[in-house]
Amino acid sequence: MSIYLKIKNYKIKNYKRKAFTLLELLIVIGILAILSTTVMIVINPADLLARARDSNRISDLSTVNSAINAFVVFYDSASLGSVNTVYVSLPSDQSNCSDLNLPALPSGWSYHCVTQANLRKVDGNGWIPIDFTQMNIGSPISHLPVDPKNTYTQDLSQSNDFFLTYAVNSSKQWELNTKTESAKFGFVDRDGFPIVNAATIPINDGGDNGLYEIGSNLTIIPDSGGLCPSGMVYVPAPARICIDKYEVSYSASGTKPNGTSCSSNCPVSVASANPWTTRSGWPSVSQTLAITYCENMGKVLPTDLEWFIAAAGTPDPYTSKPSRISGAEGPEPCMIWNNSSTDGIVERPQGSTQCSDGYVWGSDTNPNIKTGTASKCISTIGAYDMIGNIWEWVNDTKNTSDVYSSGNTAVPTAGQTIAQINNYGVPVTSGGSSCSGGKCNNDYYWVASGTLTAGLRSGFWYFGAIAGRFALYLADAPGSTAYSFGFRCALR
Repeated sequence: MSIYLKIKNYKIKNYKRKAFTLLELLIVIGILAILSTTVMIVINPADLLARARDSNRISDLSTVNSAINAFVVFYDSASLGSVNTVYVSLPSDQSNCSDLNLPALPSGWSYHCVTQANLRKVDGNGWIPIDFTQMNIGSPISHLPVDPKNTYTQDLSQSNDFFLTYAVNSSKQWELNTKTESAKFGFVDRDGFPIVNAATIPINDGGDNGLYEIGSNLTIIPDSGGLCPSGMVYVPAPARICIDKYEVSYSASGTKPNGTSCSSNCPVSVASANPWTTRSGWPSVSQTLAITYCENMGKVLPTDLEWFIAAAGTPDPYTSKPSRISGAEGPEPCMIWNNSSTDGIVERPQGSTQCSDGYVWGSDTNPNIKTGTASKCISTIGAYDMIGNIWEWVNDTKNTSDVYSSGNTAVPTAGQTIAQINNYGVPVTSGGSSCSGGKCNNDYYWVASGTLTAGLRSGFWYFGAIAGRFALYLADAPGSTAYSFGFRCALR
């Protein structure tokens, strides 16, 4: 064989060795697809963009806050704006922002807007009404910041409700707020228990429902200032929803968040009303119907996790009946105790008002309280009566053999004190001592084995200390009703 043929044969053989088969190519492509999908899930580019916007919001408000601090040092008598006014970074040709259909403010409050041309001016004509140009050292900022999105859509389900707000009080204290959208700057659980995707950096908390707040007084801007429709409060990440401030009451008609009308079976969130329960003489409240009623109002029934996050910080009931203060009132902030008493009336939270629907349970008359009248029974985000007045439906339906939520390894024993919960606030074990450090108090878990059940949270007046934020009831079908079952709605 010639040298030429040997070289030629070698090249052919070597070429054949370097080629990939179709099967090998498919395997490689499959591996690359899996890796790219995994990277996308881990990195989550949408949340990275949201996190970047949140960082800009927080940085911008910090810059403005520093500028105002410098301004008041040199000009402590100068105007910082009008009181009882929420100044917003949204442009409008109407000075009262009337064309934007912003959520209703409390009585005596109003919005203030400026035109697009004036929006970012620092001479007092911008959306923040402070004339920084009069400072001898010159304005500390060249222009006023606006939100990276700076949009508002009345239909809050579109999630286009991001803008900055500013307010000042009569003492010339001020507050700047921004709503955040990423998990990084979301909710921090004040109960000492983890929550799925909980924030890694705490948000300043002046009482305005999980906003990032900065200024000299963080309690000036009303809760509803641009976040949620009237009667609702904002639940920050990982929920990022509005939830009814009160257990809903029945109404034959009502106004939806988008301004249209609800014409029948309308759940309304108002203070000092009777909660909507089957025993009130109104339509029955099963989970199935609660979902429909919320839809009638342009809202949804909250999921179990959304409800759990919204209830954070609500005072849990005492582990034993509290001592009386006077008459039928007790010191317990939330729970109504059904224990017999000399006056034959249920002990109720201090300052609360009992319902007036004429219901009688044994010697205990009108055991439920009117919405929002227990002034100290309030969650971190501003929702009232989330513990111990009535059971509240959540929009989760599970077969109890699959244990309701991820992270569980076995169905907890029915009717037992909760010993451990998972990151979703769902019991994973029961019996023995309560959650570590007694933070779950005597909250209980109920389950009907192997059946399709709907979720109920909170507990109700009859249950005493075994009700609570961690209490969970999985023993009734979605169509079940009871005198103790009520609900509240959410808006995504």
